[in-house]
Amino acid sequence: MYHLMGPFMALMVCSYLDQYNEDNFFAEVEPKLRRGLDHVNRAENGLVYNDPNDPQCVYGFTDIVKKTGNLLFSSLIYFDACMHMERLCKKYKTGNADEYRRRADLIRNNISQLWDESTGMFWAADQDCKQIDIWGSAFAIDVGITSESQTKKIGDYLISNYDQLVQRGQVRHLAPGDSHWQQLFHECKEGTYQNGAFWSTPLAWIVPVFAKRDPKLAQKTLQDVIDDFQTNGVNECVNGDYLKVPNYVVSATNVYALTR
Repeated sequence: MYHLMGPFMALMVCSYLDQYNEDNFFAEVEPKLRRGLDHVNRAENGLVYNDPNDPQCVYGFTDIVKKTGNLLFSSLIYFDACMHMERLCKKYKTGNADEYRRRADLIRNNISQLWDESTGMFWAADQDCKQIDIWGSAFAIDVGITSESQTKKIGDYLISNYDQLVQRGQVRHLAPGDSHWQQLFHECKEGTYQNGAFWSTPLAWIVPVFAKRDPKLAQKTLQDVIDDFQTNGVNECVNGDYLKVPNYVVSATNVYALTR
């Protein structure tokens, strides 16, 4: 299993401390959170790296996809965790804020190694599965790592390809020209699950991209997914008559957050 528990734990603790001010608690757990972040395999450029010779399960709701080399989604999560850890180190005057900033800046300065100027989107990885990452490109905007130009190009791409990317208010991982991922850890039929089905999970960070450019499109997307939930239930992913995992919690929570 690819090691992203460290960044996730850091983000969870930071979220908790944004609600409850406990300086002694952060001082106690910060060194442990730092060790968790140290455990993640990163390249010299700071990006999270998956060795093609020994590929591990990766994140981005694509654990069956064999993405290798420098990774987009995992690097964005690591970046986000470091930014939050730096902020709390400064707030509570403990830990090494400069080190978290250094790691975040490395990713910020090198994330464009995964940028595809021809499409105005990010690659999911730069070795195996060097394919456009729909979810990851929007997530890059959400964590604040994109330039103004990149933000505009990603928004343009998502809106101009909306009809091919979105079904019943839900979004596929893959670009319109990709019917499947190039490498998988195990077989998965095209158009199903992580290999081309449509999910509501990424709406939490994709709908805000729409909202800044086309509020009516954002509203339509949200209404469409709610309508589908009411008609077909809250599923993990869909594609036509294909439905997978009813009562999927992430689908419900991420859409609920948008309605608020």
